[in-house]
Amino acid sequence: DNNGKYIIILEYAKKKSLRKNLYNISQMDWKKKLILLHCITSDLQIIHSHGYIHRDLHSGNILQDNLHSAYISDLGLSILNSEKKKIGVSGILPYVSPEVLGGSQYATASDVYSFGIIMWEILYGSPVFYDRKLRMQELQIQICCSDLRPPINKEAPRSCVNLMKECWDNDPKKRPSAEKLCE
Repeated sequence: DNNGKYIIILEYAKKKSLRKNLYNISQMDWKKKLILLHCITSDLQIIHSHGYIHRDLHSGNILQDNLHSAYISDLGLSILNSEKKKIGVSGILPYVSPEVLGGSQYATASDVYSFGIIMWEILYGSPVFYDRKLRMQELQIQICCSDLRPPINKEAPRSCVNLMKECWDNDPKKRPSAEKLCE
C-alpha cells in the first residue's frame, strides 16, 4: 500500500499445510523431496532478500496446493532484519534456534535453523519430536546448551543429512544463507 507495507494474497492451498502431508511426503522418492525443499528455500530466500526475518517458520506455516510444491505463509510475526530491538521468543519451540532461546535477537540464520528442522520432517516423514520426556523449559535448555536435535537414521542421503546439520548448527555464523540453500 502507500505506507510501504506489503499485502500478501495467497491462493487456496488444497492440500493444506506441509505438516498435514508429512506421511504422504514420506512415500515420495528423494528427488521429489529435494524439489519440495527447493520450493521452501526459494520462498525463504525471497523473504530474506526483501530484508525480512520470518520468525515463525514451521511445517504448519508451509502450505501446499499439491504434494510436489509448497510456499511459506503466515508472515504475521515477521520483522525487518534492520529492526534491532529486543523482541523475545516467538514461534514453536522445536523450530526456534538455540541463540534465540538463549536470548539473542532473531536473524536470517534463525530462519535457516527452522528450515533445517523442516528438512528433517520432510526427509523422515513425521513432525519433529524429541525422544525424551522433557518439559518445555528443559527442552529449551537441551536445545541451547546440549545441542539437542532430532535423531538421524541411515535412510536419508548423506548429502541431505550434512546440509541439514549445517542448517541447525549451534553457531548461526556456520549456517548457510537462504540464497546458498537455493543453489
